[in-house]
Amino acid sequence: MLKKSSYLISRFFATTAGSLYGFAIIWWIQFNTSSSTIVGLVNAGFDLTAALSIFYGPLIDKHSFKQTALGASFLQAFLLFLLFFSMFLPNYFLILNCILAILISICGEFYSPADRAILKQSVKLLNVDLTNMIAKISFIDQSVNFFGVALAGILLKFISSNYIILICAFLSLLSGGLLFNSLKKVHLSIHKQIKRQNYFSEILIGYHYIKKEHFLSRYFFSSILFSFVEPALIIFLPYTAEKLGSVSYLSFFYMSFFLGFIV
Repeated sequence: MLKKSSYLISRFFATTAGSLYGFAIIWWIQFNTSSSTIVGLVNAGFDLTAALSIFYGPLIDKHSFKQTALGASFLQAFLLFLLFFSMFLPNYFLILNCILAILISICGEFYSPADRAILKQSVKLLNVDLTNMIAKISFIDQSVNFFGVALAGILLKFISSNYIILICAFLSLLSGGLLFNSLKKVHLSIHKQIKRQNYFSEILIGYHYIKKEHFLSRYFFSSILFSFVEPALIIFLPYTAEKLGSVSYLSFFYMSFFLGFIV
């Protein structure tokens, strides 16, 4: 059975690490380059990894959800340690830091759907309402994001971005260990051996479903419009905070984002 306390603590550390990391890496790039163009390119890389998640789905479905979630968690911790050390290199190694940052983002795109699949199957075994459980966990995640960003803003007053990345690495490692402990006695059902479609047909299944549903098709295009607005703000806000002369402004901007999500 799923060890709920260990699992929830693991999620807490993973979400905290994610919010600290996302805040710290953007501020580090803005502070060290003073270039909104580079911040925009890195953020575009993050968005691209999320957009390409449609290609990861069939791969995740064909493998153990437990192994995928644990592997992504520990690989992310390893890459965060590498990023910490590479941030001390001269500025012409910036491209290496950006590549590592994007690889860390890809780990998250593999971890999240595998984690949701584990939760879905575990909740069925526990005979708990899935929708209610996901709503509660989503609320907790956004709340942790809110306080994680506030914590990042406070920490950056006393330590550099490099050491926040190091904290994220240890939190990710700890999260992976707790996740491993919580899943030791979980026996998930084996993937059904159904007739597989070709890889690209599987990728398009979700799109075809959205296209048939009137509400979802309208929601899909409204989401695209919002996706243009959010990255523009994420690029603009670090630039504004730097010009105002304090990371506290960036922390306040990000906290406003997450407060809106919570509401």
